[in-house]
Amino acid sequence: MFNLKKAVKISLAVNEWNMDELASRMNRNRRTIESALYNGNPTLFTLSNIAKEFNLPLSEFIKLGED
Repeated sequence: MFNLKKAVKISLAVNEWNMDELASRMNRNRRTIESALYNGNPTLFTLSNIAKEFNLPLSEFIKLGED
């Protein structure tokens, strides 16, 4: 099963970013990003955009979040 929070946490750590940095790079506010991560089912488009910011193919990003 895919764990989005885990994938983001690992990716943030690898890049030495925090959530604010990710939000800034995505031209979104932190609340918008956190809402997508924690309050629902983000779209494939959103997941793809997050992976892109980490310079990862979506498949690799998903592998980071596998439980």
